[in-house]
Amino acid sequence: MVQINREYKNLSELNIANFNHKRLPVKQFSEAEKRQIVFKDITTGEITHTTEMDTDFAANYQSVIGYFAQVIMKELRLVSGYDILYGQVKEFIQARLFTERVDLDDLNI
Repeated sequence: MVQINREYKNLSELNIANFNHKRLPVKQFSEAEKRQIVFKDITTGEITHTTEMDTDFAANYQSVIGYFAQVIMKELRLVSGYDILYGQVKEFIQARLFTERVDLDDLNI
């Protein structure tokens, strides 16, 4: 019988400043583009589909960050630490993903 053990450091010790990634410029979207959600394949960059939101749609960055945190947890097979990971993902997007700090409440972001 083979037993696999995974050891994870404390998620609160994750230092997003140490990530080696290319920062993205902030792109300005038109009002029509702000009502679209474009889904791209992460490996190929190809657009898989686009969802058009109606004019009553209110963007909610918390749901998007929560989705990313859940996907990361699933991929790493983590069963706890969602609240810590959510905070780390939020800070990464807000302060490290783009060439400048962004306001997550801004619909353009």
